[in-house]
Amino acid sequence: MSKVEIILVSLLITLFLFALNFILDGKVVEITGEYFSVFSKPFFSLKMRFMNSFENKNECKIIVFDEMKNELLPLSYTEKGVYFYKIESPGIILTDDKKILGIARKTGKFIFVKKWWYDNVEVTVVANNFEVEGFLKEGKLEVFDNVQINNAKIFLSKNTPYGLALIKMGIHLAEIKDGVLKLNLPDIKTKRIYFILNDYIKNNLGGDRDE
Repeated sequence: MSKVEIILVSLLITLFLFALNFILDGKVVEITGEYFSVFSKPFFSLKMRFMNSFENKNECKIIVFDEMKNELLPLSYTEKGVYFYKIESPGIILTDDKKILGIARKTGKFIFVKKWWYDNVEVTVVANNFEVEGFLKEGKLEVFDNVQINNAKIFLSKNTPYGLALIKMGIHLAEIKDGVLKLNLPDIKTKRIYFILNDYIKNNLGGDRDE
């Protein structure tokens, strides 16, 4: 095959995969990410051994709701999420700048947590004179009632663990100003500290485990 033919075939395959991913609502990318997670585990294990051998690690503990929380260890960053080492309970991942990174739905040694703006999360929209439940689906708001929302703050649903507490603390996912949705994204960088608010419901029932 000539170089032109190789380029054309590569382009056609790329377009086919793009179209298939669109038709299947992102399932192709999701499955690829799961395979990447599986194949990455040996490299993460090797990285942990090197870190334990050469790094003098300072542990950070944070007190939230009168409970001591250990700092989580991020292993790798991707566009859509972060790989963490040893998540022992499902829960909400917060940053030290009081913003939400995402929701850990599985437990295990090497866990990928989607950034919430690439995930689907239940939310409570709080306006001046009403509240409404809905979803943020990959950063786009969908509400259950047909209402016009000009100004409001969007929080994790008050019906989820710690939902009401986060609302009272003002820790929100997004804000609507004059009808425009603005996402409240954390500043993700290597020096950022992450910790988890354990899902006390799933923790008692036993969450999904990914070894």
